Amino acid sequence: MNPADAEAALRTARLDVERIVTRLVTTAYGEQAVSLRPIFPGAASRHQVADPLPGLWAAKRICSMAKAEVRRFARLAREAGHTWPQIGAALQIRDADYHAPGEAAFEYVAERIYDTPSFSWRCTAEGCGRLIRDFGPLPSFTAEDTEGGHAPGCTGHGGLAAHARRRGLNP
Repeated sequence: MNPADAEAALRTARLDVERIVTRLVTTAYGEQAVSLRPIFPGAASRHQVADPLPGLWAAKRICSMAKAEVRRFARLAREAGHTWPQIGAALQIRDADYHAPGEAAFEYVAERIYDTPSFSWRCTAEGCGRLIRDFGPLPSFTAEDTEGGHAPGCTGHGGLAAHARRRGLNP
């Protein structure tokens, strides 16, 4: 996709989000929570706009749904064997002050359970199929510390162990 196509797609998506917010407000609050307003000050053309407070409510709910979709696609990416740096690139995360894009991507999608961020996905390596608890791309002492839950002899886990050995860590 070239940049012009991407910009056009984003403009269309922005209008779609506005329509979804308005539809959610109408469904939840009724027609009285939506009004017709000029498309810009002084314009004769009008469009439906959610009232501000119900609009905030709906937009917040839609943000939560969108974040769930980010997590779902990150899970699918991990299950397909993509690395956290690749996921960071897909999310267009740039190097932050102290985070590499892969680390920032992991932190964006990880759940915090008892102050330890983790992300779960299902290993698709032959003979495994187990639910993996992924602690992200940060260095660790063992492969099991980074991705827990693989079946014994799992080729997906073996790849992680080989990666750890190459980094001089104790797999």
